[in-house]
Amino acid sequence: MIISTQILTAIQTRLTGDAGITALVNSANIGNHLSQDSGFPNIFYQVDWEELGVKGESGINATLQIDINTDYRGDKSAFDIADAVKAALQDTPLTIASGDCFGTTFTAQDIQQDPDGIKHVAIMLFNLMYGE
Repeated sequence: MIISTQILTAIQTRLTGDAGITALVNSANIGNHLSQDSGFPNIFYQVDWEELGVKGESGINATLQIDINTDYRGDKSAFDIADAVKAALQDTPLTIASGDCFGTTFTAQDIQQDPDGIKHVAIMLFNLMYGE
């Protein structure tokens, strides 16, 4: 059985252990749970799980959504952080003890401006596939 908390730990370890990301975002501002008073920029992530089962095989197909929040006037900071996140995750398996990762694939990105004209959010999607 694939243990979902191991996947969350692997994501956290990858994001906070990457020098390219932590040069742009304090590792205390990266996580699946951030306080409302978390500083900027920050990276929040969440995972949507889908169980897979095929003739005695089991696994998980997961969509990883990463939200990058900045308080910088303009998109540059959000793009810089998104590029670092993509470099850290794209095509690099997130290893866990309870299963095998078949890959981490970047699927989409969008950057939106907050109505205040200052804050920007980059929303990134990755596909993760795990099998036992």
